[in-house]
Amino acid sequence: MTEPMYDGRVILKVDTDIRGTWALPGWEKVSVGRIANAGLHIPHSWVPSRLCRFIPYEMGWLVQAGRARLRVQNKHLGDHVFEARTIVALQPGRSTVTFPELDYLCQLGVVIGAGEAEGLPN
Repeated sequence: MTEPMYDGRVILKVDTDIRGTWALPGWEKVSVGRIANAGLHIPHSWVPSRLCRFIPYEMGWLVQAGRARLRVQNKHLGDHVFEARTIVALQPGRSTVTFPELDYLCQLGVVIGAGEAEGLPN
């Protein structure tokens, strides 16, 4: 998965704080959650230990919900809530992933594709 068409970046927003922008590696899964060895560690007690994970595949990225439902908003899906453990294929472009059952806002901005990340913080 070396084509820039499927390069991925993630921006994490917890409550009102933007916590940074990270590139998704094209060859391994990235977990998100409270567990200490998560690729994107969110150390708040209200965050599940395994919130979600990103999985690379030949046509982009999959996001798999963990223990909480997953809400995905993008131009391909519209605005849809998926049950826990569901796997969703993210298409090139921008997607917003949130978790409606959490006590506070936890939002992941996911950008896939060459040129799609223009204007985002580094």
